[in-house]
Amino acid sequence: MLNFTGKINNFRVLCDLVEFIPTKKRIKIMKREIINSGFMFTLATCQKVILAIFAMLIVGGCASTSQKDSEFLGNVKYIEGSSEDSALEAEAAAAQREAELAKAEADRLREEMAERDRQAEAARAEAEAAAAQGTDPRVTDSNIPEGSEAAAIPSELSIYFGYDEYEVEAKYNDLLSKHASYMMDNPEVSVRLEGNCDERGGREYNLALGSRRSESVKRALVGLGVNESRIESISFGKEKPIAFGNDEDSYKLNRRADFVYR
Repeated sequence: MLNFTGKINNFRVLCDLVEFIPTKKRIKIMKREIINSGFMFTLATCQKVILAIFAMLIVGGCASTSQKDSEFLGNVKYIEGSSEDSALEAEAAAAQREAELAKAEADRLREEMAERDRQAEAARAEAEAAAAQGTDPRVTDSNIPEGSEAAAIPSELSIYFGYDEYEVEAKYNDLLSKHASYMMDNPEVSVRLEGNCDERGGREYNLALGSRRSESVKRALVGLGVNESRIESISFGKEKPIAFGNDEDSYKLNRRADFVYR
């Protein structure tokens, strides 16, 4: 049984009020107001009444949407949008900016990798051409000073390393002493130490490993009395091989630090 005593007016006021509330919020309010108003509904009757109210809201039983934009409830104007909408729009704009920045960074890295590939290919072609002619690409006319000093350059221009190692082995002490003596006897000469790796491992890792190898040789020369300002150390990583096989014999030839005199 329904107890409508004193409730009809409340229901009409409620119907008028819902016109100023967004549709999604009306349903919650109507459910709450029905319960708070004290209607003594049976469960089945309550469901029918709620469905009827929902139908009324959906078909626009009260004022239309266009009317709501210009109406007032007391001193409060109806506002269709919400702060949640503004927050979502701000998040979308921020995500768009992040996506654009990420794309620009990816393009930059792609171009950088392409340039490194071009340099590696040029170095490989140079080494292959030198091997075909029976010459050492580490020694050119520009490396060798004119005059009698040329004969004093040590014949061995590389120091080799074990797999994933960068400390100079004791067996190279005599060779390092020869290079140090040559540089001290020829103060106008400078040297570039080029660190290299075999093809295993990532590009960035091998560049760092090659740098450690050239720096290790540099420290040894400085320890023997060579002025540090005359020594440059760089790394080619795995980008400047002199052997192109996929076996240990080739790998060990590429794990090296080269002396390039200038």
